[in-house]
Amino acid sequence: MPTGDIVLVLTGVADPTADAVITALAAHPVRVARIDTGDFPVNMRLSAANHGKGWTGQLRTDHVTVELERVRSVYYRRPTQFTFPAGMSQADRAYGCAEARVGLGGVLSALDCLYVNHPHTAARAEYKPLQQTVAARAGLADAFAASAHCLQAWVDKACDARVTMVGRRPYGVAIHDGSPAAHVDWRADYGALRYSPIQPPAEVTTAMGRYLDLFGLSFGAFDFGITHDGQWLAYECNPNGQWLWLEQRTNIGISAALAELLAAGVGE
Repeated sequence: MPTGDIVLVLTGVADPTADAVITALAAHPVRVARIDTGDFPVNMRLSAANHGKGWTGQLRTDHVTVELERVRSVYYRRPTQFTFPAGMSQADRAYGCAEARVGLGGVLSALDCLYVNHPHTAARAEYKPLQQTVAARAGLADAFAASAHCLQAWVDKACDARVTMVGRRPYGVAIHDGSPAAHVDWRADYGALRYSPIQPPAEVTTAMGRYLDLFGLSFGAFDFGITHDGQWLAYECNPNGQWLWLEQRTNIGISAALAELLAAGVGE
């Protein structure tokens, strides 16, 4: 069990998804520190050292101080871009941003703790051709044809599904379309959608867990098309996908599950 007691939440000010997780973390004996790395370096200071046993030091704003050695886990959501003093030239800003990325970003990415998800791992997992390769290796049936463009094949589907994997626990929601536009792509007409909890087949859950293992992810939002004969065809996995609206409509416990994972500080 990790010895640190801080769950560090990295995100911007307006993030209701992070708000839900922070609220759920109140049920756990941890300290939550919410920070936007976009405050660096104007409204945030970093002091850090490494003497061969991991990083120690502090991350400080006017409102919160985080002792790096006490960080148990990091919830990496949507931090904003670094900010610099007014009047800096574009060249100086570009240089400052690069230095902040390797300085502050480098220290935070080197913390020896659970990340949900580590930004370097999540960035790699965004590439669709790589997703296809890993999905096939994990045992997920996909619905894409590869060429110079990545083209999704037409799926004669009964409904779509979003499965949010928290660690290795699936939280599935069937998405039922109610208009021609939504049938093609449910994101085109949110007002025509209906939602219902759904349990993915055991072999699909196993394959999703294998997919996360192959990428080194702790969280993933998987999208599927479910055919009329019950086959689950994978579209993609977003390593930082949205889920709050699904929880609000179906009462599935994603925020509580994320809080439990972050408070434990270890993957499943």
